[in-house]
Amino acid sequence: MTYKKIISISQPRYLPALNYIQRMVHSDIFILLESVQRQARAWENRNKLLIPDEKWLTIPIKSSSRSLISNTFTDGQKWLENHKKIIKQHYAKCKFYDEDILNEYYKNMNSNKDNNLSFQEIAFSSINSLSKILDISINPIRENDINNDKSLTGGEKILNICECLQGSTYISGPNGANYKIHDFFKNSGIAVKYHFYKPTKYTHLNQEKFFPLLGFFDPLFNMGHKWTRKEIFKKPHFSNEPSNFKL
Repeated sequence: MTYKKIISISQPRYLPALNYIQRMVHSDIFILLESVQRQARAWENRNKLLIPDEKWLTIPIKSSSRSLISNTFTDGQKWLENHKKIIKQHYAKCKFYDEDILNEYYKNMNSNKDNNLSFQEIAFSSINSLSKILDISINPIRENDINNDKSLTGGEKILNICECLQGSTYISGPNGANYKIHDFFKNSGIAVKYHFYKPTKYTHLNQEKFFPLLGFFDPLFNMGHKWTRKEIFKKPHFSNEPSNFKL
C-alpha cells in the first residue's frame, strides 16, 4: 500500500492567521520556500492585529525587496521588544491573554547573536513555537534542505518540490490559480486540492465589527486555546478546481 503524502508549500508568514495554520495542520509536510523573491508589502514579514484598530505589525527588513527569502535579514532586533510591548498593551485586557504565550512565540527569534536576523530562521522557529502554543503537530521543512531544482519558478517549482518528496497530494492556497498550478499538475499523477478557509466569526475586545484573518494572537487571546484549536481542526473546505471563493 502506497503511503499518501499530503504536502503544502508557502513563503513564511509572520504572526500567521488561522487559514495558514489550518493548511499546515492538514498537511503531512509543510515546506517553507526560500529560493523565491520576497514579496514587498505582503505577509512574509508583517501581519494585522487590532492595536487598537486593524493595523500592520511589520518586521523591518534590511535586505532589498529583490532579495531571495533565504537572503533576507532583519534591520536589527529592536522590533522584537517593541512588537511584544504593542501586543501586550492592546491585548492584556482580553479574557485569555497569557504573557507566557506571547514570550513563547518570540523567545527563539533572538537566539542569533548577530544584530540582523535571518528571516527564514525567524519563520522556522516561530512555527515550532506555534506547535507548542497551540498543541499542534506540524512538520516544517526548509526548501534548502530539499534536493529540488532551485532555478524553477511558479507552478513548475511547486510541482518539482512535490515530486522530490514523492507527494500524492498538494494543498494549494486559493491563489494557486495565479501560478497555473492546475496546468502544471494535470498529468503529474499528483492530486491538487485548493484550500478555501471561511472563518468563524468571533467577538474582539471593544469592537462591534468582525475582522477576519488577523494574526493568530487575536483569536487566541479573545477566544482561548480550546476555541482556536477547534477552529483550526474544523473540517477544511477543499476544491478540486480553483474558484472565486468569497468570505
